[in-house]
Parts: sequence; structure tokens; C-alpha cells
Amino acid sequence: MAVGGLPKVQTGSARLIRFVRPRIGTREHTMSSDEIADDGYDTDSAVAKFLNKHPKTIKRWDKKPELKALGWPAPIVINGRSHRHRPAVREFLRNAAAAHLSNPSKA
Repeated sequence: MAVGGLPKVQTGSARLIRFVRPRIGTREHTMSSDEIADDGYDTDSAVAKFLNKHPKTIKRWDKKPELKALGWPAPIVINGRSHRHRPAVREFLRNAAAAHLSNPSKA
């Protein structure tokens, strides 16, 4: 905690992990056998809802090279709407969690 009881400002992957870590293992993010086999596409708004983020955040993440290095999937435009490959989004979450756990200073 910083001065005045406010949390320190986090940057980069620490900010990303802040939302990933509390959701790992929760019911909404536990994959069933049906989800593992499903390799469809979701719109950016559906991905944002899954990640509990604003849809504009999803667009901003496309510009961040550190997230691309963790496997953030590139958008696929279908009928003028951006979509993401569902397994690629889940793989990104696994990579982000592993990157966070491998960095002991941010755990």
C-alpha cells in the first residue's frame, strides 16, 4: 500500500495479472470438456465480458507488445466485427498466469 492507504499504481503485466489471478479456478473460468473441444470464435464484446473488461480495453491490448508476447490473439474481422479465437484467449490467460507466477517479485 502506498501513502494514504491507496494502492500503488501497477504497470504492464502486473496490471494484467491483477484481473487474471482472482478469476483462476473460479466457476466461470473453469473449463468443462465441452469448452475444451469448442474452437469457435467470440466477438470482442463477448471476450470483454468473459474477462470482465470494457470492450475498448480489448482493442487497446492489440497495441501492447508485451501482451502479444504472452499470446494475445490477433482479431479476425468477420462482417466488420472483430472476433477472437476462443482457445487462443484461454491460452493467453494460462500464459499470463504462468508469467505472473514465474516472476516472484510480482506474486
